Amino acid sequence: MTELRRLLEPAHTFLERVPAGAALATKARASDLDQRARSTAIYHPLPIVRDVPQLIDHTILKPEAGPADIERLCHEARQAAFASGCLNSSHVARAAKKLAGSGVRVCAVVGFPLGAAASRAKALETAAAIETDVRRMRAIVGPQVGVKAAGGIRSRADLERMVRAGACRVGTSSGLGILQEYAQGQE
Repeated sequence: MTELRRLLEPAHTFLERVPAGAALATKARASDLDQRARSTAIYHPLPIVRDVPQLIDHTILKPEAGPADIERLCHEARQAAFASGCLNSSHVARAAKKLAGSGVRVCAVVGFPLGAAASRAKALETAAAIETDVRRMRAIVGPQVGVKAAGGIRSRADLERMVRAGACRVGTSSGLGILQEYAQGQE
């Protein structure tokens, strides 16, 4: 938590400089969105064990991922019956071939950011994402539109926190570990 606070410090400093009227309007809007999120939470109960694999887009987005990494990802996704194998667009053909007939879809990112933004921009974006953990997106789009949470989801608790917030899909490279936690009944 201390590391997260250190990372978000520039964002908090920036937000403190926002004029009072704008901050008040933002706070009112956030309160309204939180209320809507609570009312839509009934549409997103925690998953039962057998449904967990279909919540997961098994992911590898490292720019250095090679053919062996993609083949391993596809093998794991097929074995676990994940919803999809998520990878950079340059690997779509290989993944489609490996996943053909398995029921596991191929999910590709396009223009995925590889860390080129300034540190302050990343901190502000992180603060906004944490402040909003999927909940506000769910409130805005309602129950009919899917919301995918990705980034930092490494445990059963992380997955369940995102589902409670309204995510109907999660992107993670820790899908196998999460399934192991479910199998072991860990919290």
